[in-house]
Amino acid sequence: MDFIVTSIQEKLEFPIDLHGQRIAERALWAILSLGGIVALLFAYLLTNLSLTVYVFPLFVSLAGLVTVPSFAKYNEHPLTFLKRPPPKKIDIEL
Repeated sequence: MDFIVTSIQEKLEFPIDLHGQRIAERALWAILSLGGIVALLFAYLLTNLSLTVYVFPLFVSLAGLVTVPSFAKYNEHPLTFLKRPPPKKIDIEL
C-alpha cells in the first residue's frame, strides 16, 4: 500500500527551483490581474455583471495551466547544497 501512495506522490510532485518560483508567481499574478480587469470590462460593456462569473474562471484555469506544471523554464537554476563535513571524533575522559 505504501508503494502505491509513494508512487502517486512522486507523480504529483512538481519540482521547481527558487528562481522558477519567482517566475511562476509573477505569471500567476499577471494572469489573474489581467483576468479580473478583462472580466469586469467585458461584463461592464455588455451590461451583465454575471458574465464576470463566467469569464474570470477561464483566466484562473489558464493561470493554473501556466504555473502548476513543472516546465523546464522553472528548473533552470537549481540550488546546490554544500556537502556535509565528516563528523569529528571527540574523546571524552571521565
